Formats: sequence, structure tokens, C-alpha cells
Amino acid sequence: MEAHPYSKFMCVPWEQKLKEQWFGAFYLTIKHSLLRPFVFFNALAEGKGIFKPLLYGNLINLIVFSVVVAYQAGFHFWEFAPEFTSSIKNIFSFSFFITGPFAILIFCFVSLLFVFLFATTSMLIESLMIHLGLIIAGGAKKGYEATLRVTCYSLGPNIFHVVPFVGNIVSPIWVLVLTVIGLKTVHNISYLKSFFAIFLPLFFFCGLIFLFGFFIAGCLVAAIFSR
Repeated sequence: MEAHPYSKFMCVPWEQKLKEQWFGAFYLTIKHSLLRPFVFFNALAEGKGIFKPLLYGNLINLIVFSVVVAYQAGFHFWEFAPEFTSSIKNIFSFSFFITGPFAILIFCFVSLLFVFLFATTSMLIESLMIHLGLIIAGGAKKGYEATLRVTCYSLGPNIFHVVPFVGNIVSPIWVLVLTVIGLKTVHNISYLKSFFAIFLPLFFFCGLIFLFGFFIAGCLVAAIFSR
């Protein structure tokens, strides 16, 4: 009997076909997570590791970073075109052909390393905060690894950041929706607990900021009246 297209045993293409055809696996993973999130997150079983999900998230961030940097560079190029034209002879000097390629390679390497470290740290910390929210809400039916996998595979909509203006509005909302669905599906909890787990860290840090603000205000008031 042919399996139903919405079977919960559907695989995660990025994890099954990565070694065979990484681009196809990447495309299918984004497609399935965006268009069939309930089916997709049913396939995220705990215990399959965190390397591939982190790699998936890093690849998305790398693509977005590269496109945004290229777009910004092209946009600002016209602003500084006169200065660029006047100094074109200095740029293409003999020393440039000797040191230029090395400088470009070093810049690219440092940029990629920064993006990788920043993206990886962000995904790990965000997943930890969400999982703490799940624990407080009583919804951590599975371990931190499961929460991390949901967080990473919910980043597919970030690819729309390559579309100026529209992507900045659509992407965060879509990521939020996928994260809520993913947490509900993987941890088998209610939507309310999913929302609570996601926004609890935000409320917590906002509360800390307000308390710190009141503390500073109290110190200033005390300093003024003590004179």
C-alpha cells in the first residue's frame, strides 16, 4: 500500500540525502518545512544528532548574509562612485595584485568564521531559552536536542530575507509560526505552551531591563537628593 503523503514517517531530506545531493536536500527541506510543517516536524525524532540541523541553519544564514552584503555593497557603490573612480589607479597598482588576493581571502575567511560562530551561538542559546520555557510550562516532553532541532529547522523562512523590505516582514512571522508548530508537534503539547515557551525568555529579559532601569533611576534620584 502506498504511504499517505502526510504520513508521520516522512523523512527529513537534509538528513537523509545530504551526502547524495546536498542542494536538492536543502531545497526539499525548506520546501517541506514551509508548506507541510505538521508532517515535517513529525519526522524530527529525538536522538538523530544536532550537527546536521546546525549545519542547515548555518547554511541559511550564510546565504542570507552573502546576499545582503552584496546588495548593500552594490547600493553604496553608487554613493561613492566618484571617489572610487578617482582612486581606481591606486587600487589596481602593482602592489594590489600582490596583496589584494590575500586580503580578499582573509576577509572572506574571517567573515565566514564570524557568521558561523554567531549563527551557531544564537541557535544554541535561543534553543536553550525556549527549552527552559518549556520546562517551566511543563511542556518539555523531550530533551534539549529535540528543541534545538525544531529551532534550527524552523529557520527556513529566513531565506526570504534576500527579498528587500518584504522579507524583513514575512520571515520573522513565518519563523515564529513554524517554531510554534514544531514545538507542539515534537513535544506533543498545546499551542499555548508553545507560545509560552517562546515568549517567556523575552518577557524575562524585558523584566530584567525594566528592573535595571528602575535601579539606575533610583541611584540617580538618591544621588540628586543626597547633595
